[in-house]
Amino acid sequence: MNISFLKILLACILFVNSTDDLYSFHTKTNEIAGVTIHHITNILSSKFNLQYVTTFQESKHGDYYIDRLTGKILGRDRATTNNLRVIDKREWDFVLKEKGGPRSRDGIKELHKNSFIIVFDENQIQKEIQLLGEDTALEGLEHQLYIVLDVNTGQVFAKREFSPNRIFKTRSIIEVYKIGKISAPRIAEGLMLLAEVHGHPRTINFYEINIETASEVDKEVARDLNINIFVVDAFDTKLDSNFPRAIHRVNNTGNLETWVGQTAGINSNNTFNFTDYLSNMLREDTYAL
Repeated sequence: MNISFLKILLACILFVNSTDDLYSFHTKTNEIAGVTIHHITNILSSKFNLQYVTTFQESKHGDYYIDRLTGKILGRDRATTNNLRVIDKREWDFVLKEKGGPRSRDGIKELHKNSFIIVFDENQIQKEIQLLGEDTALEGLEHQLYIVLDVNTGQVFAKREFSPNRIFKTRSIIEVYKIGKISAPRIAEGLMLLAEVHGHPRTINFYEINIETASEVDKEVARDLNINIFVVDAFDTKLDSNFPRAIHRVNNTGNLETWVGQTAGINSNNTFNFTDYLSNMLREDTYAL
């Protein structure tokens, strides 16, 4: 099948099927370098009896690579696995130029050798967030923690903030730094900040009431730092560690979602899964190679 025939075929498909599905084509001289077709396989199969259809399906395999500096997706290889990995962009660029790219066998081998699989410690994260809610309710202070990616190991875990000067009755303070202008925020050497979590304690002012939501300050900080912020309701009188607490989320654009889930409690009912959410967030900017 040559390129001209392929273009004519896909033009016919677009004509007979009114659809918003996206197509992208990348061509090299006298060959097809790559085709990505989203949600079209069923249409093709039902209307055309072509042996080529299955070759057009988007692969579910391949590892995704996160730039250790910016936290952005660099691309995807053609391995048989489907992991998230963190890598130095210089290593990625070397594979593009010298090893045949991330599709080649040598390229995949080089990428795997010089990257770390990103692994979330969901149990540790859940445990720390549960304790954070209890400490906030007990002390009436906004306790906080950070969910971080260690770019030197690929581990993702929760790190509590216990500094007294950064724990207040009405707000939390996030101290970060960047490496250059395009770096993702860091809280310490090698620790990329993915999300911040803090509790909302009961107000002590008679003229104020507690509302089950995030604040306008939370929205502003999430936008400024380009991170997710999670708020744990902790203004009740229940201090039992078995008690699940409501979680609200502000994403990195400042959009608020209330009641996205709960802390684990004892039964883990409706528990918010940080691994699923944050791993999907890291893949958001992915593109098929």
